[in-house]
Amino acid sequence: MMQRIGWRRLVSGVAVGCALAGTAWGQWMTQEIPLREGWNAVYVRVMPCGGFEEELAEAAGSVSNVVGVWQWDRHFMTIETAPDGAELLGQSPHWKVWYPGKESFLNTLGGLAGGGRYLIRVRQLAGTGVLRIKGKAMLPVGEWYPNALNLVGVSAGPKGLSVTEAFGGMAETVLGRGYENGVYTIGGDGAVRVVSRPDTQKLAQGEAVWVECGGASDYTGPVEVKVDEGGAGLEFGLARRTIKLVVGNRGTVTRKVALSHVASEEAPAGEASVLGMVPLYLKGAGSVGEAGWGKADGFSFELAPGEEQVLEFGVLRLEMEITEGTEGTYQSVLKVLDSEAKTEVDVPVTAERGPIIPGEEESLELPPTANAQAGLWMGEAVLTGVSCPRYQGNTVLPVRSPATVRLLVHVGADGTVRLLSEAWLAGGKAYARRELVPASATTGEVRRLSAVAFPLGMAPVMLGSDGLAGTLSGTVTVAFDDPVNPFLHAKHPQFDNKDGKFVPYAEGVETRTVTREVSMEVEAAADVLATGEMRVEGTYQEVVKGARADDVTVEGTVALWNLATGAELVTESAD
Repeated sequence: MMQRIGWRRLVSGVAVGCALAGTAWGQWMTQEIPLREGWNAVYVRVMPCGGFEEELAEAAGSVSNVVGVWQWDRHFMTIETAPDGAELLGQSPHWKVWYPGKESFLNTLGGLAGGGRYLIRVRQLAGTGVLRIKGKAMLPVGEWYPNALNLVGVSAGPKGLSVTEAFGGMAETVLGRGYENGVYTIGGDGAVRVVSRPDTQKLAQGEAVWVECGGASDYTGPVEVKVDEGGAGLEFGLARRTIKLVVGNRGTVTRKVALSHVASEEAPAGEASVLGMVPLYLKGAGSVGEAGWGKADGFSFELAPGEEQVLEFGVLRLEMEITEGTEGTYQSVLKVLDSEAKTEVDVPVTAERGPIIPGEEESLELPPTANAQAGLWMGEAVLTGVSCPRYQGNTVLPVRSPATVRLLVHVGADGTVRLLSEAWLAGGKAYARRELVPASATTGEVRRLSAVAFPLGMAPVMLGSDGLAGTLSGTVTVAFDDPVNPFLHAKHPQFDNKDGKFVPYAEGVETRTVTREVSMEVEAAADVLATGEMRVEGTYQEVVKGARADDVTVEGTVALWNLATGAELVTESAD
């Protein structure tokens, strides 16, 4: 009698593809896929990680009943199948293959990939088993070839879902035509069979099927989950405070959707360790603070066909313990399920506490009551008008070519707004001058930003005390001896503000002090815990005094966007 497959040994052999994840941290989970004798069409929902060729070759010694693994990899070619569907040729240009043993020289499959669709053939009499693939949670990706058959999987839940529930909301495929339907399953004998009764025939979790796609599509399943601004998941990193997730119903019936926040499994050897679950909060799910933030776990809502729900998630880093010398990051998984467990989407969640600078452990995070806009903002003022006092009085006239001025603004935890001429980002903080950056910060961690329209080394200018809202105003002084003073010339003897012996005057003799009264009227305040591309917009005005005999007014529009949420501004040395 044939030896049965050592399924657990096969697990380590197929845990691959970590390189596809880039440098992102993992949120580990194990996908279980039942395997039967004969052909199995599987859909990998996680991003596997580990070795492939070596481990799978080693595993083949005890899993000799595995005939091979094929990955559908079509590149602008039609699909060809054998008449009986029992064999797939390894040299087929749209199939990557792995053969064990003596046929290994034919292998073209470099590793399993997250979201990949595969055919795994098991010899007869080998029995059944469960293929367990450990990897990183990932959002489904809709990759369809238009006007062709596609081997695909959907985000089925533990109880599976019918073919109608899986593809009924997809306009590019056709159901309801009986034996002319556009969905086909692959049997254990390798035969391809049309799904003639899509209302009753089910798809299991991790199962792949052939589907006709009549046009371009990005369909991933009846419940679609995507990051509002693009991204692989809820990746908060070092500084992000909130991320918006869009959950949509692309099916044909109303669904009740629930959120379940679960812990990550332990990381495999060689990967960053898991320090704990991300302290994940959902806006509108509770009563934490004025914004009504609550724990993300257990929240539910209904979605009608075609309806979307935008969910705003935030992370509270105060709940993340920080221990010097500990390596790793906080990782977890947010499961988006319907109430009948027919669909399930796994969203990776990651957050970092931030690098530790000795002596600053207690100041790496804002308190819960801090201003929601706290952090560093960058933007620009577009100047579209200027006054001509000698000709039109104080009337501001439009200009032919607008000028753009970069702005750097910091909002403190107490709501204090300051205008900066430069900022150095390092260790989750913003430093007003380079010499304030700690020596422990590495070169690669430090980023410099500058607003060249303002004096170099300018002390932060107070604009307001209640965040980016309403009227903000302050005065920028360009001293008579400032290198950027328009009247000061380093080489001209009549405008260098020096006496005949080239000794600088103690006051403005050949130059004059210029002041710029800056004001902004912010029309729309950023949302609570704003981050990413969240913006504030409004009008901008400067009254320049001292540059001419009469004051000159310039006006335009202003837009600021959040650059480093929660970054504290350091203006003095800690020594």
